[in-house]
Amino acid sequence: MVVALVKIVLLGTWGTFFVWIVSFGQKDLARLLHPDLWWLLICASLILFMFLIFHSRKSLKSQRGTPVWWQLPSLMIMFVPLLFFPQVQGARFNAETFSKRSIPTVDGFRQGNMLSKRGDTESQEGDVPLTDLIYFGEKYLGKEVEVVCQTLMDKRLPENNAICYRYLMNCCAADAMPIFIFLQYPEGLSIENEKWIRTKGRVSMQKNSGIEIPLIKIHAVEYVEEPPFPYLL
Repeated sequence: MVVALVKIVLLGTWGTFFVWIVSFGQKDLARLLHPDLWWLLICASLILFMFLIFHSRKSLKSQRGTPVWWQLPSLMIMFVPLLFFPQVQGARFNAETFSKRSIPTVDGFRQGNMLSKRGDTESQEGDVPLTDLIYFGEKYLGKEVEVVCQTLMDKRLPENNAICYRYLMNCCAADAMPIFIFLQYPEGLSIENEKWIRTKGRVSMQKNSGIEIPLIKIHAVEYVEEPPFPYLL
C-alpha cells in the first residue's frame, strides 16, 4: 500500500514538473532541449497523468498482496531522474567537452561531421552566428563582423590565435556538437580561456587540418554573461 501511494505521488510530481518547466522554467529547459520540441514534455506530462489515473484505480487494490521487495525496482526507477538535478545546475559545456565532441587532429581540430548546411540566419543580438561564418564565409570576407562565443586556448594553434566556439543543437544537449572559427589577436592582448566574449573584427580564412576556417582579426574583447540560450540552431 505504501509503495503504491509513493508511486502515485511521484507520477503526479513528475507530470506537474514537466508542465512547470515548459511554462516557467524555460531557462533550464534551454540547456537541455531544442526550443521547438517543448511539446514533447507536454506529451510526456499527459502520459504520466494517464498512468497516474490508471495506477490510482488499479494498483491500490491489486498490489495489496504483492510483497514490497517485488515493487521496489519500479519505484527506484522513478527516483533515478532525481540524480540529474544536483548536476544540471552547474553543468556546462567547456573545453573538455569540446575536445571530446570535436575531431582532434595533429594540426588542430575539424568541425563535427554532423554539420549540415542550413539557411542564412540572423541573431537577435546583432552578432553574426558562427554557422553563417562557416557556411557562407565568402559573403563575409573582408567585412567586419561581431560574434559572441566561448574561448579556447590551445597550444597547437599558431601564436596569438584562439578558438571561438559554440555548440550546434539539432535535438537536445546530448547531440550538441561544437563548431568554431579562429580569432587572431595582437601581441598586447591577453584572452582568458573558457570565457564567453563578444568581439568584432575583419574576416579572412585560415587553413586548419586541410580545410579553410574563418578567422577574425580582433583588437579587443568584451567578457559577457553566458547567453540565455547558449546553443546555435
